[in-house]
Order: sequence, then C-alpha cells, then structure tokens
Amino acid sequence: MNDMAGMAQTVLGPIPINQLGITLMHEHLLLDLDCYFDEPEAASEKRFIEASLEFNLLGKYGSRWSYNKDGLRLNDIELSINEAQEFKFAGGSTIVDTTSRGIGRDPVGLAKIARATGLNVIMGSGYYVPMSHPADINDKTTDQITDEIVQDITMGVNDTDIKSGIIGEIGNFFPMDSVQKNILIASAHASIETGASISIHPGNDDRSPYEIVTLLAKEGVPESKIIIGHLSIAFEDRSLLKDLAETGCFLEYDHFGSFEDSSSEYRGITDLIKNDISQIEIIEFLVANGYGDQVLIAHDVCYKPHYKQYGGKGFDYIITGIIPRLRKHGFSNKDINKMLVDNPAKAVAFY
Repeated sequence: MNDMAGMAQTVLGPIPINQLGITLMHEHLLLDLDCYFDEPEAASEKRFIEASLEFNLLGKYGSRWSYNKDGLRLNDIELSINEAQEFKFAGGSTIVDTTSRGIGRDPVGLAKIARATGLNVIMGSGYYVPMSHPADINDKTTDQITDEIVQDITMGVNDTDIKSGIIGEIGNFFPMDSVQKNILIASAHASIETGASISIHPGNDDRSPYEIVTLLAKEGVPESKIIIGHLSIAFEDRSLLKDLAETGCFLEYDHFGSFEDSSSEYRGITDLIKNDISQIEIIEFLVANGYGDQVLIAHDVCYKPHYKQYGGKGFDYIITGIIPRLRKHGFSNKDINKMLVDNPAKAVAFY
C-alpha cells in the first residue's frame, strides 16, 4: 500500500486531507505563459508587446491577451502573496497550483507563498500544451517521462526537496498527436506508481475529455483519480457531458470570474466560453442528474488581469461572489461544501 494513501502532498510536506478545508482545484500562483505569445503583424498592434499592464491598457486587453508579454507573466512573489492572502482572509485554505513543466513552475517560490500566507499549496507535475514542450520532447520515451514525474512526486522538483502533489495540468489539443498520447500514458504510469491524481487540460472539442479518460483508464488509472478541467470551454453537448460524468471522473469548472468580459477569447474561441451564470447552470444540471460528488470549481488565475490589483476577480471570488449566487440558485450548504471541501479532498488524496 502507498504510504501516502489518503494524504495530500503540499509544497511544505504531506498533510491529512481533512486539513485541506476550502480548496481551489486549479490556479496558478507563479507562471510564465510566454509559450502563448503571438506577435501581431500590424504595426499599430506591436505597441502592446512590451507595454506595462496598466489601467489604460486593460480595456484594450481582451482579444489581445497573447500580444502583451507583461500580462502573460505572474512572476512577482510578493504580489502573488498579497493576492493569495485575499483567499485566506475570505476563509480559504488550499490552492492547487497546476503549473507544470515549461510554464515557469517555481517550487521555491510556491514554498515561500505557502509559508507567508499559511495556505496549503499543492504543486503540479508533467507537461502542459504542445507549444510549451521542450525541444527534445519527441525523443523522450514513455519511461523517461514517467521517471521525471515520479521524481517530482517522490524526491522533489529539480534540485529541491519540494515535491509535487498532483500530476498536471497535462495539456492537450484536439486531435491528440503521438507526443501528447505519450505524455498521457507516462502520466498514467506515474499515477499508478505514486498514487497521485491527474489533472487534465483537454482539447477544445466535446470528444476530447472522454477520449482522455478512456486512454488513462485503459492504462490502469482509476477514473475517480482523473480530473477533467476547463469544462467551461466549448463543452456544448450535454448528452456527451453525461457520458463523461458516467465514467466517474471529476468534472472541473474552473473559469469563475475569467470570462465575464465578452471580449475574452481562448485560441480563437469566443462564443463557446462560459460566463459565471452559464457555469452555474451546467453545475445545476450535473447535480440534478446525480453527479454532485464529482464537481470541482476554481478560477484558473493565469494572467495578470485576473489579479485584483489589475482589475480581476482574484482568488477569493468564488467565496465572496459565487457562493452567494449558488445559494440563490438553490444550492444547499451541503452542495457547496461538496464542491469546495469534500470533493477536492477526494480528488487530491493519494490512492
């Protein structure tokens, strides 16, 4: 039996899952998304590249998010501490930082934030989306990637003894290519070896999440240890959503506060991204159909405009802004507690 079974692993060490409290399952405290930088062709748009993300730029940010380097970087530890403390002050306890390899994962920085705020911080492992992969990713075998992830979880990340507590977010685009499949298989093998759960960034297609769960389960990962994130982007077919829910995986709606601005987009998607009320209505559908034990929620803070200091909703918005809306929609305290306390504890527990 895995010595960590039933425990959660934070950057400051393992803790019993009953100490996790209110948990955000998909956030980024420190991050570098330069992989998404897309230099505009038009001369007048190039002025956004090196511009500081100040108040007069925020109204023009929307669809230009990939042009502005400053907005793609969360690299100020003191600022991250200040932002994360808002969640702590609101009653929050745990943040799962799903920053994986290639996008600025920072174990020492996360440990500093955990100590300064008193929050439990759980760190990710594995590989994100293809444009963030290292140049030699095509040469890496399944076993090599498996060993990398196992090392992160059992020994520590890089030259530290600070350990990852979850595999992910593992990034995918649709359709899946051979490299992404190799990474998923390696993640499955690492999950079985360590007992860590897997958090998935699926492709923007209704078929992608089910395909990923099927692949991971075929490799031996219990469906109950698979977290499918970003279901608030482009998941339109509710019959397919029910099929996904029937597998027993966790269903994560992690963009609360992110898409309230109708000019927001992700990889060209505009009309299919869900605002807060749309996400709540989908969760109502899931709970009504008996899948409440599988629902997870978060904000996916990943750009500077998500920070309160830059006009965003911050890390405390679910507690201060969404819980009251959930109650107005008829969710009981028990329902809310499941999404924020009970389900996350099960999701991050080692098996």
